Amino acid sequence: MPSKLSVHLNSYPNNVFDVLQRMQPSIVKIFNQSSEMNIDEIRRRCPNTLIVYRHYSTRDYHEPADRFFAEMRDTLNKLRGRGIIWEGINEPIVETVDDARALNAWIVRFAELMHNEGELVAGFSWSTGNPTPDKLPIVLPYLVDAAAAVDVHAFHEYYKQAGGKTDWQRYREFERALPAHARKPVIITEAGWDDNGDPHTGGYRGKVSEQQYLQILKQYDAALMQDAYVLGATVFQWGDGAWPSFELAPMIHLFAAYVQQSGGGLITPKPWSPPTFEPTFTVTPTTIIAGQNATLRWDVPSAREVLLDGQRVNASGDKTVAPTQTTTYTLRITFNDNTTQTLTTTLTVTPAGTLKITNVTFSPTTLRAGDLLNVSITVTNGTAETLQTQGPDPGFVYDEGDTFRSRGFPEVRNAIRVGVELDAPTELDHPYRWGLGAPLAPGESRTITGAIRLRTGRAVKYWAGLVRELVAWLQDRQGEQVITVTGGLSGKVEITNVTLTPTTVNAGEMLNVSITVTNGTRDTLPTQGPDPGFVYDEGDTFRSRGFTETQGAYRVGIDFEGRGLFTIDHPYRWGLGTPLASGESRTITGAIRLKTARTGNYWVGLVREKIAWLMDKQGTQKISVVVAPKLTFTATPSTIAPGQSSKLQWEVSNARTVTLDGQSVAAQGSYTVFPTQTTTYTLRVVLNDGSTRELTATVVVTSTQPTR
Repeated sequence: MPSKLSVHLNSYPNNVFDVLQRMQPSIVKIFNQSSEMNIDEIRRRCPNTLIVYRHYSTRDYHEPADRFFAEMRDTLNKLRGRGIIWEGINEPIVETVDDARALNAWIVRFAELMHNEGELVAGFSWSTGNPTPDKLPIVLPYLVDAAAAVDVHAFHEYYKQAGGKTDWQRYREFERALPAHARKPVIITEAGWDDNGDPHTGGYRGKVSEQQYLQILKQYDAALMQDAYVLGATVFQWGDGAWPSFELAPMIHLFAAYVQQSGGGLITPKPWSPPTFEPTFTVTPTTIIAGQNATLRWDVPSAREVLLDGQRVNASGDKTVAPTQTTTYTLRITFNDNTTQTLTTTLTVTPAGTLKITNVTFSPTTLRAGDLLNVSITVTNGTAETLQTQGPDPGFVYDEGDTFRSRGFPEVRNAIRVGVELDAPTELDHPYRWGLGAPLAPGESRTITGAIRLRTGRAVKYWAGLVRELVAWLQDRQGEQVITVTGGLSGKVEITNVTLTPTTVNAGEMLNVSITVTNGTRDTLPTQGPDPGFVYDEGDTFRSRGFTETQGAYRVGIDFEGRGLFTIDHPYRWGLGTPLASGESRTITGAIRLKTARTGNYWVGLVREKIAWLMDKQGTQKISVVVAPKLTFTATPSTIAPGQSSKLQWEVSNARTVTLDGQSVAAQGSYTVFPTQTTTYTLRVVLNDGSTRELTATVVVTSTQPTR
């Protein structure tokens, strides 16, 4: 089955046209590279491929679209008439209704300007995961005109190490929420792997192998195939050295071979079909307090008649309702083919009530001194009043012995907060208090979380209360729970965990280091650079990299067998990042790029600089550095005239089997070929470790030209 994946080009690498010709992708993204000759070459070699172009600009949607259009006028004049789909403002952030109105006006105007030039427009270019589910129902009603004005909708969707596939196919939520007339075909103008947006640490490199990354991309390709209205997706990025962790160059032939062997790009001919969905009928919110409003929404494709509780309505629409009791609404649909369907949705109405705590959780109930007691308190506003609050916000962490006043959050009259009290002497009642984060609307429930770092070994009862500050306690002694704290401060600083991975490293790749340090003293421990995450090259020392010892600073260090060439023990050292508080544990990470093929033990130590090594020989691990297999495959010359020959040459090492276009060959050799047309040859290598690599070489056969 053909593929929907292609590449996001931030420049034109040397072999870009040959690779694209092999792939024949569904779509290709060009970022700010306005060479008409290169665009024409892509069009010549890939006549059916869609081309998406983004002009770089520092402007945003709060400026008039006409300024952006004027800024890109020269590029437009060069590239007009080539069937390009033009993106506008990149990754707008929309959080309020006013933001949505401004973006809507900007896109409508930009589409008008581009359509007057006979060009196609992609709208939105949402960043990965946006608009967030909580913002979508707020801003989308004000973006409908923009959605309808453009030709396609653009999204960015990435895989994350922490979130996995969470952001995949978010476009479905956006399209589904739009009325039918505003839905458009979808293009994914950025895809791939992005943990944090940082050019050096956000991408896939150094986290997974190229084969593993390709498998993730294949899964995304399969997901996109489920939706015919998705025209294609471009993987970020190829050709920009400023984004090294995202760079596809090392695996571009592997990636291109996948697309080529899938049957090339899936080309969707015009006219492109917009998304279609099953009928929906919802009420938001599903529960209200008597006197409040709710909104019915429905969307019915291919409908001849739609009746809402017997009254005829449009096929897509919404209606505000305010029943005084629980009510079930009915939508009866007659489709164009005369079939019928009935949908119902129920709005639950509760009488006006009070503000109260509805759930309390303390966890864990048994913990070690220095660990966090996690607090979760759910508050429901059953009144008709929007309740004001104050800091600290949910998520705030107290240390045992703190109070809300000592941490800078004294009472604000009438503010609503939750508090935790314990069955032991304290300076203030409910010393640990948290605000609600934002005003709490009538009928709204919200869970407030926080934590307390406990240090005293004992078993005492904790509970939660709800206060209107400087007025009254509304509830108390909710969720009573005995919390047991074991142990206490150990009186020493110690390494509690060490991980060195991988245990077999290709020369030139990273040995990743993870070291957990626990402060069992009553002191806050000073530290120095380099910060966690710092990368050494083999042969470096902390001194050569500019981080000489600071008296009394705590650091962790790596030492290893055979350190004959080094004069400094534990040459690779890392600081703790920031001072380590009493009772706190912290994991310090870093990496060493190893280059010399050898096998030996590596271990970890903990030092108080210029005073003493506190621990050593921790987490000893045998690390093997091996020479990466040699893999070369070339065609010389790579361009010939009809009747001429080309010589294929290859050399591989650490190989179990080698095949050339399916025929077994030696690990090193050559072969003369006489192709009559442009031909790509494939060398398939199974390495000794069982992994497979594929290399390709293309011989281009040119047409003969008549002489004058």
